[in-house]
Amino acid sequence: MPYHTTVTQKGQITIPKEIRDMLRLGKNSRVAVQIEKGNKAARLIPLNNFVSSGRRITPKKRTNPLKARASMEKKYARK
Repeated sequence: MPYHTTVTQKGQITIPKEIRDMLRLGKNSRVAVQIEKGNKAARLIPLNNFVSSGRRITPKKRTNPLKARASMEKKYARK
């Protein structure tokens, strides 16, 4: 199904909501635009970096950061 959008005076386009949802693009997401050889077609490739991926992860249980730090310091104490 083709989607239509307009190029603004600044050369910007709006990615339709259906496509953003399919590609899981949120606010401030980054995408690469790849031009197909010999064609007048472009491909959007979502760029998932570590930080943006981490925002989607939710812990199974809440952890007290002070207890976690004390535990890590105890486990990895210098000898």
